[in-house]
Amino acid sequence: MFRLSAKIIALLILVLLSLSGSALAADRAAALKDYDAGRVYVGQYPADGLFMRRSVKKAYAPHHALARLDQVHCPEAHRSLAEHGRWQGNLNVNGSCGDPADPAVWVVGNYLNFMTGR
Repeated sequence: MFRLSAKIIALLILVLLSLSGSALAADRAAALKDYDAGRVYVGQYPADGLFMRRSVKKAYAPHHALARLDQVHCPEAHRSLAEHGRWQGNLNVNGSCGDPADPAVWVVGNYLNFMTGR
């Protein structure tokens, strides 16, 4: 009978977990490619609404000062949010570009409607 050592079993488990994680990441990347900023996705969020989160463990929430995409004056952020529905970085309360440390993830409501409607 063939016996596997504990080290080999642990290595096999790590390889399998790594492969499944890569597959999930590939599925998520494919989903992001499907987002069409020119299409309005029906859902509970206002399409031009602005939402953010600082941790993947938390839900997206409206910002206390920035409620809509047209209030974002940081060129990089505005472009990414308008074209891709999401952006990672910091915005000041007046919508200008903020400090790059500890970035938040920002999304427009249309992107949230797309993600929740999948």
